Amino acid sequence: MNKGFMADKVKKFVCLAVAIVMLFSLVGLSGCGVADLKSQIDDLRERVAELEAENEVLRASELALYKKVAKYELEAYAGDKGEDNYYAENWAEIVGLVAEGKTAIDAAEDKAGVDLALSAAKEAIDGIQKIGEEMEIVREKIKESQWDGKVEVLVDFPRAVKQGEAFEITVTTKNILDEDVVIFYTSGSQVLGGVPIVAIKLQPDEDNEIYNEHFFVSTGDAGVFIIQVGEQREAVWIFEGKGCFIDQGYPQIYGVAHKGVYDIYLANGEVLRNAITIY
Repeated sequence: MNKGFMADKVKKFVCLAVAIVMLFSLVGLSGCGVADLKSQIDDLRERVAELEAENEVLRASELALYKKVAKYELEAYAGDKGEDNYYAENWAEIVGLVAEGKTAIDAAEDKAGVDLALSAAKEAIDGIQKIGEEMEIVREKIKESQWDGKVEVLVDFPRAVKQGEAFEITVTTKNILDEDVVIFYTSGSQVLGGVPIVAIKLQPDEDNEIYNEHFFVSTGDAGVFIIQVGEQREAVWIFEGKGCFIDQGYPQIYGVAHKGVYDIYLANGEVLRNAITIY
C-alpha cells in the first residue's frame, strides 16, 4: 500500500461523511433515524482518524527507507575515493565525515533535509586532499633546446603512485609551425612518438642525500624525428616503479624506488616540479 492510495482512502471517507451531513440537512430526520446517522458519522470520523494515523506511519516508514538509501550512497561515495589515495590522517578525516553525515541524515525531518545532509557530506569529503594534491605543479624552462618554438607539449601523469607500483606518463607533442619539424636525438633520449622524457627524478630533502636517484627512461639509438605540419603525436611511457642511479653514465636499477616527490624532466628543456608523489 503506497502513500497516494492511503491519501485517497482518507479523502473518500471524508467525502462520504460530508454527503451524509448534507443529506441530513436536506431531508430532515428525527428519532432513531437521527441517532443512527449520528452514530454512522462518529464511526466515519473514527475511521478517518485511523486512516490518518496509518498514513503517518507510512510516511515515517518511507522516510526511514530514504535515509537508509542515502547512508548507503554516502558510504559508497567515500569508498570510491580509495583509501590508498590518501595519507592515513586524511582518510581518517573522511571516515569521520561519513559518520557525521550519517548522523545528519538520521536527524533530517523530511526528504529535502536528507538530500541536503547527503550533499553537504559529499562536499566535505571532496575537500579532503589526496596525496600529491597538496603540492602545486611548477613548470619551468631550465635550458634551451631544438624543440623551442616548434612544438607544443602536454604531459598527463598520476599525481600520486603507491611505492613499487607501475604507472604511465603520456606525452602529446603538437607541431605549431607551418612546416615539418625535424628533431635530432641521441641515445638516452629515445623518442617513441613525442617529446622524450629524460628522467623522473627524486627531489632531495633533509633526510635524503641521494641526488641522482630516479626512474630512467629506456635508451635508444641516435636518429631523426620528424613531426609533419599539423601533426600531433602521443607517446605513452610505462614505469615499473623501480629506482635507478647513474654509475659512469649508465642507469643501474637497485630495486623499489624511494618514497618522495619527483620532478619530470623533458628533453625540450622543461621540468615539471612537484609532479608525482611516491608514497
